[in-house]
Amino acid sequence: MSRTLILIRHAKSDWSAPVQDRDRPLAPRGLRQAPSVGEWLAVRDAVPTYVVVSPAQRAQQTWSLVREALAAQGCDVDAIETHTVEDAYTFSGRDLMD
Repeated sequence: MSRTLILIRHAKSDWSAPVQDRDRPLAPRGLRQAPSVGEWLAVRDAVPTYVVVSPAQRAQQTWSLVREALAAQGCDVDAIETHTVEDAYTFSGRDLMD
């Protein structure tokens, strides 16, 4: 069985927000652009089955918008296993693989 790894970086974040890095939200541009990733995945029949998301606000928002766009394209988003993982924020590659 072959598997495909898809890496998605969070959409454009709002650097003007007076918050800690982890709490930085998406910028208006990011809010507009993130759904296009879901549309792109749906068109290519590349809907993920297992998703690892950073706990950072901007990553959570990005995934939420991608998921909504997938649903709007008729994809079964309830079948996507989603996990918020701390190591996705610090991005220790070895820890993330474990």
